[in-house]
Amino acid sequence: MPQTSQLLRSRLYDLQLLPPLPVSAQEILRVFADDSADLETVERVIALDPGLAARIIGLANSAYYGQQGPVLNLRAAIMVSLGMNTVKGLALAMAMAQSFRLHSGTHFSTERFWLNTVTTARAASILAECLIIELESGHMSGSAETAAAGNPAPQAYLAGLFHQLGLAALAYLDLAALDDAIAQAEAGDADLSVCETRVLGMTHQQAGFVLGRSWQLPKPVLAVIAHYHESAYAGPYQRWVQLVHLASRLASWLELPAPPEAELASLGAIMDDLSLQAGDFSDALDRLRREQESLLLMVQAIIGGPA
Repeated sequence: MPQTSQLLRSRLYDLQLLPPLPVSAQEILRVFADDSADLETVERVIALDPGLAARIIGLANSAYYGQQGPVLNLRAAIMVSLGMNTVKGLALAMAMAQSFRLHSGTHFSTERFWLNTVTTARAASILAECLIIELESGHMSGSAETAAAGNPAPQAYLAGLFHQLGLAALAYLDLAALDDAIAQAEAGDADLSVCETRVLGMTHQQAGFVLGRSWQLPKPVLAVIAHYHESAYAGPYQRWVQLVHLASRLASWLELPAPPEAELASLGAIMDDLSLQAGDFSDALDRLRREQESLLLMVQAIIGGPA
């Protein structure tokens, strides 16, 4: 087996060969970070990809959303059924999915990946609505510096949506190797990052950072990608990282009857840093559970099959 350093060089080279972020996704990313973007702008950008627009209209006509009559066009999907923020998030996730065309393996599941992705993104936006402090400002769009103080929820959603970008990259590059790493981690052999380094030569956090930088993602999003798993992270865009760390924990607890007490207690310092109360956290978890059906439908629309 090649040495880890050789594997790392190989993976870094492989990442350079991954497809660029689609033009439609670049435009959606720009619009997503712009709170002032109006309906016409969002509609125009999504219409750049007719297939994407059709899938959004299809979701708007699902039994869950389509209770006010048939939705025949993108504008109606936004105004009547889904809402602006849902459509922007869904469009960006769909554009991301088009970059990879992921397949499930023995241990890596595309459905589970996308469900975790959209759930974490939604959790991050819900928690951001509760904040009474300012998050660090950063380049949240490709063209302008945006302070998150006004309404951090859309940017928080964006950071949550990309937080495990590296898993998608590794699954695309070498699904069998990622399956092996996940299997080792699930067997309790070591932490996933350790297993990924051993098998693939790099972690999904490293892979995501490299790919995200080549895609020119905003700096706070890059920090989240690289460090979201670190509960004690202290560095640039620390509060963004802390917010998505909390959101990822919430996403992992949805199927449990209650949050694990030990894990919940370990998050106290982060919640204090963000000035979040215990009630904010439990309310966010309740909201996520109420929205599970809509999140599953989003995953179905993203991957084009049952979630």
